[in-house]
Amino acid sequence: MAQPLIKRNKSFWTYSTAFGAGLAAAAGFYLISALAAANGVAVDAGKGQAGNGAQVLADTTTKSGFKVVFGGGGGGGNPSPSPSASPSTPATPVPTPSGADPVIVAAGDIGKNGGGGQSRTGDLIRSMSGLSAVLALGDLAYDNGTSGDFSSNYQPFWGSFKSITKPTPGNHEYNSGGGGYYAYWNNIAKWYAFDIGSWRIYSLNSQEDHSSGSPQDTWLKSDLAAHTNKCTLAYTHYPRFSSDDQHGDDSSLSPLWQSMIAANGDIFLAGHAHTYERFNPQDASGTADAAKGLASWVVGTGGADFYTAAGEANTAVKINGSYGVLKLTLHPSGYDYAFVDVGGKVSDAGTGNCH
Repeated sequence: MAQPLIKRNKSFWTYSTAFGAGLAAAAGFYLISALAAANGVAVDAGKGQAGNGAQVLADTTTKSGFKVVFGGGGGGGNPSPSPSASPSTPATPVPTPSGADPVIVAAGDIGKNGGGGQSRTGDLIRSMSGLSAVLALGDLAYDNGTSGDFSSNYQPFWGSFKSITKPTPGNHEYNSGGGGYYAYWNNIAKWYAFDIGSWRIYSLNSQEDHSSGSPQDTWLKSDLAAHTNKCTLAYTHYPRFSSDDQHGDDSSLSPLWQSMIAANGDIFLAGHAHTYERFNPQDASGTADAAKGLASWVVGTGGADFYTAAGEANTAVKINGSYGVLKLTLHPSGYDYAFVDVGGKVSDAGTGNCH
């Protein structure tokens, strides 16, 4: 399949396209427009051709450069695995701006039915240029994760950066069996891994069997053993630890935590509780462990109605009633973190080292 040509002409981006299957031409131009505008340049439609679409696989934006890489399933592209297929690992790492450590953001509990904070968190993410990835931590499209829910409650607000979004499903997606989720994400694998910079990152699935020795846990252990990255991060929808007033701790996540800790993992993110809560490093049983424990966050602040976190033994910070995203800068041997609310205020920030 021919690749789109995107070039800069003075203050304009122009592109021509030969599409396979996936994202429509108009939507591709909309994405290019949005990303270029975030970098202070105008966009000219140039030689854009109508076609049967192409899926955006990756994009990179900086103050001095802009690139979108297109590909697609069907029509000559590489097909994605079906929901029942074995989990897969992307063949290439997510690109990052040249000369900078990659920056990612994360939040879950996003597309509230009837309107919520998802428009504000979407605007916040669009204001952050040069992101390498957006981790969508489940409950993306209320109430039931149907294709209609994704069209109404997710796509208009978070869809413009779909190309760099790495999702995991939540319980609301599985209310309808997960079909709408897998259709929207082009039959993405149920769980998968990818590299950003020097980090290995795992999108795990708390809606599928994650018990000790399950296919998911076995796959995670195998991939951790095969990749000796100094820094690793995992995320699911359900949190192992949360002090919220609706759900609380979930010990069923302990096997995935134990597998991460055994491989010297570093960070575990989740949503489900509609609050922000950061925990000091702890083991899978909740015992503080600065040497080997996982630093963890609950970031259920993407748009749904708020819960209240009271705090528990290893809670470091809790923030109630605030929409926002967790921003992580991934260094070769550590990370910076900041919770940025929709007003641009940083309410929690710090640094951490990898094991």
